Amino acid sequence: MKAPEAAEWQAAELAELQNYTANGSFREMNRGDARRLADSHGADINVTGCLWVYKTKRDGRHKARLCLNGASQQEGVDYDQTYLSTLRHSSVRVLIAIQARPGLKSRRHNLVAAFLQGSLLDNEVVFMKYPPGHTEVGTDGKDKVYLVKKTIYGLKQAGRRFQRDFFAWLKLPINEGGAGFTRSEKEPCIFTRCVGNDTVYLGVYCDDIIAIFGDDDVGSVYDGFRTALHTHWKAEGEGELSDILNICVAHEGSSIKLSQPTYTDTMVDRYLPPDNKLQATKVQKTPYSLHFKDNVTAALAAPPAAHSPPDPALLAEYQSLVGALLYCSTVTRPDSAYPVAMLCRCMSRPTPALLGEAHCILAYLHHTRDLGLCYTSGHSEL
Repeated sequence: MKAPEAAEWQAAELAELQNYTANGSFREMNRGDARRLADSHGADINVTGCLWVYKTKRDGRHKARLCLNGASQQEGVDYDQTYLSTLRHSSVRVLIAIQARPGLKSRRHNLVAAFLQGSLLDNEVVFMKYPPGHTEVGTDGKDKVYLVKKTIYGLKQAGRRFQRDFFAWLKLPINEGGAGFTRSEKEPCIFTRCVGNDTVYLGVYCDDIIAIFGDDDVGSVYDGFRTALHTHWKAEGEGELSDILNICVAHEGSSIKLSQPTYTDTMVDRYLPPDNKLQATKVQKTPYSLHFKDNVTAALAAPPAAHSPPDPALLAEYQSLVGALLYCSTVTRPDSAYPVAMLCRCMSRPTPALLGEAHCILAYLHHTRDLGLCYTSGHSEL
């Protein structure tokens, strides 16, 4: 029996397959041909599975996304490396400080379907079954398979392969079709290009690009980069940088403030008990109570967790909350660094009192959620 919207979902599946065909992501093969190709590369043959992921968009459109089942990939057969470099939040602060000092501009760009824009290495041989509902029988009487030519959602090495191609393009000289940037020796996700006094700084986080620059007129370094980016890659401009990595970027006159009000509100909704949430967020004006030191000392003096294991529910909630607080304290709220660091010492032996202290820190952050780091313009050396 078909679902009420079966026709719409089938049309969405066909549209997705057509996109992959236009992108050159797959090549159809008989099973025997696939085995001979694998043998020629000295590789075993492993045909991975795939699945459909469905979503109804806000405008009512039906979207079907084809995903390779990465769990069925075999290390050493289908992939060997999966690491993807990402921009550190400390590097984001450096970029904002660079922008604020001389009053530079910022723009954010997003690479559309970035993980589909990477290419596999010549020695990588990945086979995938036909998607459910679209199988075909080959001339050998067996179901055909796909030879994966480009990265696809779910592929374990998709992110790394995309980044390998994109970073290589960023560093390639302009006369060879690249962007002509230089990669930082200290931070692999920051790139710079300077022509005279015109300098552009780039920070790359997966498929998001932060650009810091002074001049965007025709012929400027940034204008050249923007044109080249949208020519060689599927990208979208998202205007002035306003948020990144759960960090709100607010431009206030000649200064720039980094804060995390939305992230803090999300933590309140998730972690603060509903019965005292309103009261706690109204009255808490300090990041820890008068008994904070005694509560930490008592927890550290308790028997090791191996001899007296904590309640599993308490342990899970405490570790999750303190981990969330740790991100906030190390990104934009150093005023909470001391109590959060002390609570981190008790990750394996939490107590109800310490959970209350974590709630106290969270309530304080919510009460002062508009506080943050402020960077101002000036001429001193960074």
